[in-house]
Amino acid sequence: MKISKRLLTVIAIVSISITILSAQGNRTLLKMQNDSLSVIINHLIKQNDELIKLNMSPSLSQDEKDIQALVYTMQNSWADLTKSKNSNEIIAYFQNEFIVNYIEVDTENRGKVARYTKENFNEFLEKGIKDKADVTYEFESVIFLDIEIKGDLYFNVIYKSMINDYKGDVQIGKRTSFITITGRKMDGDWKIANYSWVSFKYPVNNN
Repeated sequence: MKISKRLLTVIAIVSISITILSAQGNRTLLKMQNDSLSVIINHLIKQNDELIKLNMSPSLSQDEKDIQALVYTMQNSWADLTKSKNSNEIIAYFQNEFIVNYIEVDTENRGKVARYTKENFNEFLEKGIKDKADVTYEFESVIFLDIEIKGDLYFNVIYKSMINDYKGDVQIGKRTSFITITGRKMDGDWKIANYSWVSFKYPVNNN
C-alpha cells in the first residue's frame, strides 16, 4: 500500500508522543493520546486509499491502445530513418493531405519555425537522411498526456518524448519534444492529418 507524506508525519508524531509520555510515567494521558491519534491515523489511511484510487489510470479502450501503438511505431520509424534511408516509412503514417508544424528552440535559445505539407515534407525528410547520415536517435521515453477520440472517427493525442542524438558512441544532442497529432480513421487505420511538434534542445556534458 502506498503511504502519503501526511500519514507518515502523523505516525512519526505518535512515536514521539509515546516516548515522551512514557518517560513522564503518565499512563492515563498516554492512553488518551494514543487512542485519539489512532482514530486520526485510521481516518488518514482511508483518505490515502481513496486518493490512490482516484490517481489510478483508467483502462484504455482498444482505439486508445491502437493510437498509442501508432505513436510507438512512428517513433521507431523516426529512430531508424537514417539507417533505412526510406522517407516513405514516415509518409505512410499520414493521410493523402496533411500539415506538419515544427518549432525548435536550440541550446542558445534561438527559435526556428517551419511548416510542411505533402509537397515539401518529403524533401525535409530526404535532407535529414543526407545531412545526418551518421547520426542515430534514441527515444528515451514517451509520456502520454492526453488521448481523445470523437465518434470512433477522429482522434487527438498529445505526448512528451525525450530524445538523445549520437554519433557512434558519443552523445551530441538531447532534447525534449512535445508532440500533438490529429487525424482520423481511414479504412480501419488511424492516419495523421496534422502533426505538430515543439523541441527544446539542451547542451550535452560528456565529461
